[in-house]
Amino acid sequence: MSHITANDYSESGFFGFIKKWGRKAGREILKNAFILHEMLRDPDVPRSSKLIIMGALAYLVLPIDAIPDFLPVVGLTDDALALVTALAKVASNCTEAHKARAEARVRAIFGD
Repeated sequence: MSHITANDYSESGFFGFIKKWGRKAGREILKNAFILHEMLRDPDVPRSSKLIIMGALAYLVLPIDAIPDFLPVVGLTDDALALVTALAKVASNCTEAHKARAEARVRAIFGD
């Protein structure tokens, strides 16, 4: 596994991942990714939290990680763990508005 830094995250990489893997990733992974993305865009979230968020989102979008994304069933497991871990670390900065906007984005992808 390569070393992931906050500099590895990019908006285009994030939305490229969503376009390619969104439906296959599933609702929970997408919801967590969108919550973190909403927090990243929020000027009230501290920089220290944003660095954690960028690291997790970078891990999500990078093509090389511990378990390759293309592997059926287990491919996104490590990505999901990175997102959940990051959310746990920055949970005190997560608002209901972040969650609501993330849920709306997930519903738009899944059509409900």
